[in-house]
Amino acid sequence: MLGGACRSVPTLDKQASDTTPLLEFELSATARKSLRRKPKGWVFGSLWYRGKHLPNVALRLKGQRSLRSLSDKPSLKLRVDKAEQHHKRRFLGRGRWTLENMVEDPSMVRAYLAQQLATKVGLAVPTSRYVRVKIDGQSQGLYLLAEATDTEFLAQHFGTGTGPLYEGEYGCDLHLYETNCFDLESGKDPERVHLHKLAKRAADPDARLWGGSAAPFELDHIATVLAFGTYIGDFDGYHHAHNYRLYFSPADRKWRLLPSGMDRVFSKVLAPFSGEGVLAKRCFSDSQCRDSYRKAWRRIAKSASELDPEGIIDRLSQTMSDSQRKVLKAQGESLRTFLDGQLSVVQEDGE
Repeated sequence: MLGGACRSVPTLDKQASDTTPLLEFELSATARKSLRRKPKGWVFGSLWYRGKHLPNVALRLKGQRSLRSLSDKPSLKLRVDKAEQHHKRRFLGRGRWTLENMVEDPSMVRAYLAQQLATKVGLAVPTSRYVRVKIDGQSQGLYLLAEATDTEFLAQHFGTGTGPLYEGEYGCDLHLYETNCFDLESGKDPERVHLHKLAKRAADPDARLWGGSAAPFELDHIATVLAFGTYIGDFDGYHHAHNYRLYFSPADRKWRLLPSGMDRVFSKVLAPFSGEGVLAKRCFSDSQCRDSYRKAWRRIAKSASELDPEGIIDRLSQTMSDSQRKVLKAQGESLRTFLDGQLSVVQEDGE
């Protein structure tokens, strides 16, 4: 067992065990000590899932604001393919996963709903599912198990995963003086050549960024991503040059703007044309892109009307205590108020 105090986590009954699978991790004392010393360093342990044992799986802690100790419901990165002898091994069809602790989302459905909505409107985002987690016999409660944005994910959605994938650090955007602050997550571009070319084009007010075979972005893609982020109130995303990735696909030589970290959405209303990002400002100053953005907003609103946060919260509530149910019910009412309010915005022509 792990030492140290552990805060209260949702109590899950037999019904939860039937509908929400359990992931049980076993770590050695050496691995636990290593994580205390270096939280984002990989360690190896064992995973048990529905009676199946997966030895030598790799784990590390993840997060910035949400970073927590091993005994306090940490978010985790999981790799079942890291050990050399298991490099072809897959778990639920993937080699890499993230386990989100949802500590910044009292409703525990915001990121899941955002993923559902993004998928409905044709955006590439990692799929996710709810699971329960135990570490060395200690219950950590409910998690969101999400696909990693890795080469397998990129190949599935964009034809190939070999292109450069960049993550924008907080405040890092497509300015020529900021290309070095992007983190190259996968692919080859150590000198940031591809990224520099894109930033140079974005800095030229006469250069086309979308529309046409030579443009770096597809018009519908960029309009949909921007409208989606604003619609869900993703103030912690590309709206402020945060929580996003840029991927260059060699298959069609197009760029994609990929949202991520959507656990704080559906709460803060953003003005429809208020994005501060370089791509947002270029789009809003372009009549064609602005029109596509408005159409995308309406398309997103139609799909959002089909979301059922109350139903998801009701199913989660059945596994929790009375006090936790009250919290989730209040969160469900807040989510519904937000969604209804966004629908009224689009009915007023989105502007």
